[in-house]
Amino acid sequence: MVRYQISVQRTNQKEEVEELMKVIETNTAASFRNTYTALMSIALTIDDDGKPRSFDTVAAGLVRNSPYIDVLELVPDGVIKYVYPLKGNESVIGYDILADPNRNQEARRAIEERSIYFAGPLELKQGGLAVVGRLPVYRNNKFWGFSAAIIHFETLMKTSGLKSIDADRFNVSLSKVNPTTGKEEFFMGGQDQINPETGRSNVFPEGDWKLYIERKRDTTHIIYIILLCLFSVMVSMFIGYGVFIILKRPSEELSNVQKHLEVHLDNSPLGVMEYSQDLSIIKWSKRCEEIFGWTEQEILEKGMKALDLTYKNDLHISSNTATELMSGDVTGNISQNRNYTKNGSLVYCMWYNSAITNANGEVVSIMSLVEDITDQKWIESERSKSQERLELIFESTNDMLFLLEVEGDGIFRYSAVNASFLNHLGFNREQIIDKTGFDFISLEEAEKSRRNFEEVARSKTEMNYERTIKLPDRVLVVESTLKPILNGKGECTNILGVSRDITTRKRHENELQRSFDITKNQNQRLLNFAYIVSHNLRTHTSNISGILDMLEDSPSALQQAKLLNYLRTVSNTLDETMHHLNEVVNIHANVDIRIDTLNLKEYIEKTVDLLRERIKEKEARIRVDVNPELVVPFNTSYLESVLLNFISNALKYSHPDRTPLIRLKSKIENDFAVLTISDNGLGIDLDKHGDRLFGMYKRFHKVAEGKGLGLFITKNQIEAMNGRVEIESALGEGTTFRLYFKL
Repeated sequence: MVRYQISVQRTNQKEEVEELMKVIETNTAASFRNTYTALMSIALTIDDDGKPRSFDTVAAGLVRNSPYIDVLELVPDGVIKYVYPLKGNESVIGYDILADPNRNQEARRAIEERSIYFAGPLELKQGGLAVVGRLPVYRNNKFWGFSAAIIHFETLMKTSGLKSIDADRFNVSLSKVNPTTGKEEFFMGGQDQINPETGRSNVFPEGDWKLYIERKRDTTHIIYIILLCLFSVMVSMFIGYGVFIILKRPSEELSNVQKHLEVHLDNSPLGVMEYSQDLSIIKWSKRCEEIFGWTEQEILEKGMKALDLTYKNDLHISSNTATELMSGDVTGNISQNRNYTKNGSLVYCMWYNSAITNANGEVVSIMSLVEDITDQKWIESERSKSQERLELIFESTNDMLFLLEVEGDGIFRYSAVNASFLNHLGFNREQIIDKTGFDFISLEEAEKSRRNFEEVARSKTEMNYERTIKLPDRVLVVESTLKPILNGKGECTNILGVSRDITTRKRHENELQRSFDITKNQNQRLLNFAYIVSHNLRTHTSNISGILDMLEDSPSALQQAKLLNYLRTVSNTLDETMHHLNEVVNIHANVDIRIDTLNLKEYIEKTVDLLRERIKEKEARIRVDVNPELVVPFNTSYLESVLLNFISNALKYSHPDRTPLIRLKSKIENDFAVLTISDNGLGIDLDKHGDRLFGMYKRFHKVAEGKGLGLFITKNQIEAMNGRVEIESALGEGTTFRLYFKL
């Protein structure tokens, strides 16, 4: 008994140490996670140019709301440049960690592993002992520097729970191998305080710290054991006296006790049966009758044995159970099998078996307590089937499914994802499970996800959204639903996410929208063209009709001859108009028009050479600032026509009081190459003529001959190539045309 009590005491001490270690592990893990989130947050303040934005504001909020962190830093190229709070930490500004041979090993380890690593505890340059967590930051897959957090040693002791450990009851040691000297250094306690039999050790890989905890020796259990022994002696004397009194009682009282026991067994939820050495049933309780259907009389009269109750496919289970008990190898065991009932159905039963021995220790019978677990088995089976069906649905759907655990402090870990999720994003389960988005996607994408998760967890309402995800090899457009899962207290503990890949659908929608826009534009041009045709033909037909009426009324041959000349002129003009209209129709109706890749600057130079005499005559200056490598997909004839019209117009409508200056510049704007043609000529009053500028037969200056077709034709040619024309102009100052060539 004394040895047993000492064993129990030691077991309790070990369990106490284990429990204490678990608390410290949990608290330390929370500190690490909070620090990691904070370092991610300040890393997100770094813009595309590598400059922090609003660092002090973000860092102030993080330090204020975190009990784990004392100082936050940004360390570009290993040099500390940004610190919050700055007060008290001024001396570290400009300190190059990577250049310090006494400190750079742990910093370089963080770079090599591309993950957070906690250096120290070490003496800070600004004074004090602290742990420094450094997270390497990368921009465009290139090392930018660190985001770093300083945790004062006192803060670490407090938040981890080490400070609150009772020093009178426990020995605690905290150590780490110095990366420079290779020797183990102790920051609390020492190695000599640890007894492996009663102590427990743990390694924290985030900083390679070793923690030892040991329960100090306690003499109180010796006193307790002595008192327990005295108590045991007294109890033994009391029991002996009680047995003496019972043995002296009349047999009637013993009979009453037996009856009370039988009543209790008959009302127990467990059936009671006993077998002889040949496994014949010799005892059968009322509950056994309820479970199996046979009465005790029927069982005894038929001479039924234990194995007669067992389902044929489970006979080996019952046989092995009985053999173990009868052989004396065990004094008790538990088994589970299917059994027959009187009506032929099967029931699942749990058997709690004990061997009954005589004074010589020989097994004379077996006593079994039996529990009907049929309903429990059915529930387990249905639950298993339901789980299998859910897993089948979860894995077979084309939608991307994922389950998040809400840990607080803005941390959401993926606890389950389906095959579709992995296939779409190109990861395996090991890269996702128990990780946050910051572990496997870009900071920008992870931050977007975190904001959505936080909103769902905060509001406890479902969220639907559409989002574009930039992956390393492609862009994915998804339609997502986030649904909060609440516990019994109404707290959001998990989030179920369903995302559907709509990349193809969005592409088709965009293509359909572009087709719609093209059709709409074409219809508009068709309406404009119909108006032009109607207007021009109506003018000519009216002239012809008027001349014919005059011919009928004309009395003299001379007058008729004159009218016939007029009629011929109108007819020629009508023919010319029809030729021009046909040219426009051909531009838009030619679906098989050839498109070549043309060097824009080369065609500009050809056009300038073609107009060389006119340029010389006008003494004009031409300045071409066009990328010599710029090429556009365009029809050759159209491009020659477009450039000739715009450059010749700039010469034709030059200002008489100044030397003509024509500038041509190029740039890329979205999916277009933009050619800008500017002049210092007469200009156009757009307020007056803007809506008619590109109309047919529209002229706005009388200083030069023309039919007013140039801008009309060139605009149609550019639009037929999916481009457009824009204009800026001021009367008397000049004009700028912007020609958009679709790339």
